[in-house]
Amino acid sequence: MKKYLLFFVIVPLLFFACSNPQEEKCKQTTNDIISLARALGAYRVDNGAYPTGEANDMLDYISIAHLENPPRTDAWGNQWIYIIGEDQKYTIKSYGRDGIPGPSGPRFKEVIHPDDPFRFDYDIIIIDGQFFGECR
Repeated sequence: MKKYLLFFVIVPLLFFACSNPQEEKCKQTTNDIISLARALGAYRVDNGAYPTGEANDMLDYISIAHLENPPRTDAWGNQWIYIIGEDQKYTIKSYGRDGIPGPSGPRFKEVIHPDDPFRFDYDIIIIDGQFFGECR
C-alpha cells in the first residue's frame, strides 16, 4: 500500500518539477493573444472598425465591453505590439521571452523546431485573425 501511495505522491511532484516554465509562459502568451484577437473581432462588430492607437489604447477599448481585465503584457512581462493598418488589418505581437523582434512571418512554422533552445525568443503573432507564430 505504501508503494502505491508513494507513487501517487512522487510521480506528480516529478512531473511538476520537470515541466518547463518557459513552455508554460509560451502557452499563456499564445492563449492571451488569441483572447485579444477575439475581443478585437467583437469590438469591430460592435463599432464597425478596430480601435486605433497603441497597445494600451486597444486594451482600454476592448476592456470596456469585450474582455474583462485583458492581459497588459505577455507572460514574460513584455508589452504587446498592436498595429492597425489603413486597410483595417490588425497585428498583435509578442516578441517572446527576449522581448526582441525575431523570427516570424508566413514561413515561421517551417523554421521552428521543438528542440530549438531559442524557440521561446521567437515572435508570437496574429495578423487579422491569422496565426503566424507560436513557440510550442
